[in-house]
Amino acid sequence: MSKAALFIAMPRSCLDCRFCREIDEGIEACCEVMDEPDDNTLCRMIDCKDGYCQNKPEWCPLQEVN
Repeated sequence: MSKAALFIAMPRSCLDCRFCREIDEGIEACCEVMDEPDDNTLCRMIDCKDGYCQNKPEWCPLQEVN
């Protein structure tokens, strides 16, 4: 399979990411790039303390390039 790359500004947190979708008026959020490992939903829930992640989750597919 051939590969492709999409270059965007690296977000500092999920809150800044264009692939983050708010659920329940910002109480919860999910990543539209990843899916749940044990579910067939089209986004992966972002587990964070006190609302949004202020950091990037370990499973985030975005990789910084220099």
